[in-house]
Amino acid sequence: GNVHLGETSIGGTLMVEGPASCYSYLTGVSPVAWTSTYISPGASFYVENNNSFGTSPAALMTTNVLLDGGTIISGGTYTMYVNDGITVTANGGTLSNASGTWTTCNIYSQSNTPVTLTGAGSFHPSGAAGGTLGTINLGTGALIKSGSGDCNMGYGNPADVTYSNLVLNGGSLSFNYDQSSGQYSGLGALPATLNRSEE
Repeated sequence: GNVHLGETSIGGTLMVEGPASCYSYLTGVSPVAWTSTYISPGASFYVENNNSFGTSPAALMTTNVLLDGGTIISGGTYTMYVNDGITVTANGGTLSNASGTWTTCNIYSQSNTPVTLTGAGSFHPSGAAGGTLGTINLGTGALIKSGSGDCNMGYGNPADVTYSNLVLNGGSLSFNYDQSSGQYSGLGALPATLNRSEE
């Protein structure tokens, strides 16, 4: 079934178990307090603002949002808290932006799992409140862009952007190029060898 959150205060983790959908539309709602969010296989978690993910962590929390085979669906223009972290488990997971501009927090992957960004909205991966540049660390996992929306890779710290390859299946992609800074682009480290896609 579906759950629509209102005023919420939880001492621990908000757990969304598939095939349920949880609508965390909490703009202007108080109190909104929980320490972390878990999204299981087949579950859908709908968000629209930074407080949709609960309490802002006092320090970096890489597993503040644990995406374990489910989907996060955003609809709104906002920037996640600076210390939020989304970690995708070996079961995979999808970040979908239906509308607006979603400036995500730090994004991580367990077991080098690929991470998919999709939807008609705009993505600013790995940005943070106050203009802080964040982290994308997928190990040897791929970053996959699909859907009709755009993705601006200039919001992560280029030195902290790690993935095996970038797959563009739809929409558009933009990135920074700054040779004077010693970091040539927002696409992460340059590969040691050419890794072309197979036709």
